[in-house]
Amino acid sequence: QLEKDCSDNKIESDMWAIGVTVYQLLTGKYPFDTKIGRDDLNGRIMSCNYGFPEDWSHGQDCKDFVERLLEPTVKNRLTPEAALAHPWLQWQAPLWNVKPEVIQRLKSYRKSNDFLFIC
Repeated sequence: QLEKDCSDNKIESDMWAIGVTVYQLLTGKYPFDTKIGRDDLNGRIMSCNYGFPEDWSHGQDCKDFVERLLEPTVKNRLTPEAALAHPWLQWQAPLWNVKPEVIQRLKSYRKSNDFLFIC
């Protein structure tokens, strides 16, 4: 069913993937445990079974943005237009206010085996 939903709702699936990517870039981890079996993973995804780290320091707007992108019900998920209008993307922080741990997580993500270089 998950694969059928993905093929029938390409834009919505892309929006969900953006939520996974944002979560991963900010935390350095996937929102869903990838070390479990495929059936268990699909179940966790469909039930939206994930959490945020206790040390989440990116604010409520950011958390809401990720939650609304990872929404398991396609019709309730952020559209591209709604995502671009979301308060978290409207907030303009000077570059020098980026937290050092975010920079470190981005560097770690780049070095991970999960990142594919295409050049």
